[in-house]
Amino acid sequence: MPVVPGYAPEAIEAAAPLLAARPVTVVLGRGNLAEGSKSIAAAAKVIHEAHPHVRFLSALRRANVRGALELGMAPGVLPGRVTLQAGRSWFAGHWPTVPEAKGLDAAGMLRAASEGKIDTLVLLGADPLADFPDRDLAERGVAGARTVIACDQFLTESVRQADVVMPAAGYAEVDGTTTNLEGRVSTLARIVTPPGTAQPDWAIAAELAFRLGADLGLESTEQIGEEIERVAPVFAGLLHDLAAPGGADGVLVSLPSRSNGETAGETTDGTADETKGETEDETADEPAAESVAGATDPAAGIVGVSLPDWRVIDPPLLDAYSLRLVVRRKLYDRGTLVQHSPSLAGLAERATLRLHPQDFDRLGIVPGDDVRLTSSRGHVTVAARPDPAVPRGVAVLDANKVGGRANVLIDANAPVTDVRVERP
Repeated sequence: MPVVPGYAPEAIEAAAPLLAARPVTVVLGRGNLAEGSKSIAAAAKVIHEAHPHVRFLSALRRANVRGALELGMAPGVLPGRVTLQAGRSWFAGHWPTVPEAKGLDAAGMLRAASEGKIDTLVLLGADPLADFPDRDLAERGVAGARTVIACDQFLTESVRQADVVMPAAGYAEVDGTTTNLEGRVSTLARIVTPPGTAQPDWAIAAELAFRLGADLGLESTEQIGEEIERVAPVFAGLLHDLAAPGGADGVLVSLPSRSNGETAGETTDGTADETKGETEDETADEPAAESVAGATDPAAGIVGVSLPDWRVIDPPLLDAYSLRLVVRRKLYDRGTLVQHSPSLAGLAERATLRLHPQDFDRLGIVPGDDVRLTSSRGHVTVAARPDPAVPRGVAVLDANKVGGRANVLIDANAPVTDVRVERP
């Protein structure tokens, strides 16, 4: 019987038959930024192998990231949850070009840029210097690209490093749709006019493509919606359903409604059709794999993306002087939108290090005093607070907080991050 902190073994044993007898939905997310993301994917693989019919709800923290993943904004994935390998020939008949190889994730792009392998780096509403877990890699990546183009609403730390800045319209300044964590698509309506020369992201993309000698052939959000319906089967009938009565509550694209009243994954008599049900195995960091479970023709219906063949890696043991670092996110921090909102900016707390009370005596530090955290990447100085909910040997620090950024401590290549805590 595995030991889970905070839960009695008998409670876990009592939950086991419930998981075996009922549908299981797993909330899948990255709870510790100081820990490698592959361990999360490996854990999901173990769960999926034990419960093949389990469903995953991705705990993505940013608005509309789910929509971006559905439309292929991930390495090796095409619109509609189709892998590049499975959908290449079909999409070649609908698009003038299709990627020749699987692309890079955020860490891969920053690493390639730091090595001088990326000529132009585009930051689309991204501030990697503040937000990417490994600040050292982010700094080297932004500095290593020959040209940096930033599309954003505000002059963030990263935008200030850009060679070209293109002002983008905000969420209340555009028409379109947004997709929540559930996969529910709802409409957005422009409320105010964008200031100055700010444009919607799609218009900036079309302009950049035109300057590079390509024409996306898109001139309105309606045309974009029609294009999505043509190439992404899970979005079939989306525009019709959003305009229909009840569309104001959004449309769950994982189970899109059809004109004849059927639902994908459901037969005409209302019973479940196991051959068409969704398989949602994406992870927050690297949702793509090379194989596909289900149909290989994107036009045939919803297809699932299988999990990568990753193995759980045992982390190195702690030495007698180190603590295992846990970096978590909080709702209110130094995020751009929070800091530019007068009513929210004051809710961002100062950075504090939380330790188990018994670790203070062992480390020779006093609660409330400033301490210096040092890792293989860098160091920060913050105040230390006792917290009995924190396990012994663990140091908990919130990401992107006022007075200390945790990403200066993290090495994106390491499975875990260990720190020394001492008086400054």
